[in-house]
Amino acid sequence: MPKCPKCNYTLVLLEKRMKYKCAKCGRLFRQKEIDTKEFAEWNKKERRKEETEAKSSYSELCGKSGL
Repeated sequence: MPKCPKCNYTLVLLEKRMKYKCAKCGRLFRQKEIDTKEFAEWNKKERRKEETEAKSSYSELCGKSGL
């Protein structure tokens, strides 16, 4: 769920206007701007998770093979 960049409260999508509105402070944000930011944050988390899993798998592989 996207959060307001100003007050960190939940944003509500206004589909017809293609904007998000903060349920607390009432500010409007372009849908594309928020969606791009949300995707970038999600992608960053996924990359960190994959790096951790890869390191873990590598450690297990090296430990089993005696390297």
